[in-house]
Amino acid sequence: MFNTGLPLTALEAAAKSDQLSAELRVRLAAMAWTRAILAGNEVAALALAPLTPELSGYGQAAADERPFAAALLILRNPGLSPALQDGYDRRTGTPLNERSIYRDNWWCDGEHDPRAPEALHRTVYATRYGCPDTHNGEISQSAFQLLHRHWPNSEWAKKTPYWYK
Repeated sequence: MFNTGLPLTALEAAAKSDQLSAELRVRLAAMAWTRAILAGNEVAALALAPLTPELSGYGQAAADERPFAAALLILRNPGLSPALQDGYDRRTGTPLNERSIYRDNWWCDGEHDPRAPEALHRTVYATRYGCPDTHNGEISQSAFQLLHRHWPNSEWAKKTPYWYK
């Protein structure tokens, strides 16, 4: 029910409702905050961030720094996801800011996302045309290998014949 069809306003209201357990409210707030960030809804993100301890720093960032703050929070909290998981939830065993041994981390969802091949292609090219860095080669090679291992026949793999050092 929470994963489809509910607008952010309804998710925010549910995250603040005393009708739900404290644990579920925190999970909902984290999920809804992630959706708000992905949708570019800063008003909702600001309202939801204080409801999850790991996200409380978002509202303290200056307005022009919030996009970077959001990206950093997502990177620091592998448990964030725009969807609630069924069954065992990492909140009962693994905090949002730790990697889950059950692979319940946000980056594991990429294999099922049809946009992943394009994102990997663009990552390879960003290492070539972006700011120089000593790790660009490693990042480029990793993105290239992942793209060609999971989506070898995609248009994006065909547009990415090599990686950059």
